[in-house]
Amino acid sequence: MAFIDMIISLFCVAVLLNVRNTVTAERCFTFKGDSFLVFSPSAPYDNKNSAHFELEFKTQGLNGLLMYARGDTNNDTEALYIRGGHLHYHIFNTGSNGIGREFGAHFVSNERVDNNAWIKLNVFRTKELVSIFRHSRDSAWKTGIEFELSGVLRSYTDGYQRHNIDISNTIYIGGYRQSVSNSVGNFTGQMRGIREYTNGHRFELPSLNYKSKVDLHCFDLQPQ
Repeated sequence: MAFIDMIISLFCVAVLLNVRNTVTAERCFTFKGDSFLVFSPSAPYDNKNSAHFELEFKTQGLNGLLMYARGDTNNDTEALYIRGGHLHYHIFNTGSNGIGREFGAHFVSNERVDNNAWIKLNVFRTKELVSIFRHSRDSAWKTGIEFELSGVLRSYTDGYQRHNIDISNTIYIGGYRQSVSNSVGNFTGQMRGIREYTNGHRFELPSLNYKSKVDLHCFDLQPQ
């Protein structure tokens, strides 16, 4: 009986560990428009040049900052936000090559995303994608946003190859320590499954939960 009890105990531990890993893999956050999270992944995480972020969000808010980052020693900035119900992705690069030789890129969705439904979003920044559908493994560069809405993939990207983007490892989720726009404040809604594929990193445990006001689980907010 003691041996059977031990086997049952080990099985229960394994189930609990599996549940914990599942929850961690889809860590969910609720933002009320009055706070934000800060993530500061340590080396070898590298947020310069190429990146591929993925996250899911749900909101009824017309405006809100989803993600923000900037360079340590220059004015390079990256912002993902909602304004007027539409999704925006903006990146500014002050390097000698600039971005697309125009020193910036700004993508705006035609569709509104303030529909209180979960939307899975992919963000590409000068990401090298390799095609496996051709005889030769051709490389392509992609910057912009892609998401699915009503079962249809919406894509707002370009194919420029970009250089000298210097974005630090400190990434703000759901807001920033100061206003970055007169019309876009902190995010109100939920986010989950935040990850960056180039570094194989999941954003689960923030280094700062500003004033501890972001709930580390998801629940529906009442419309204001």
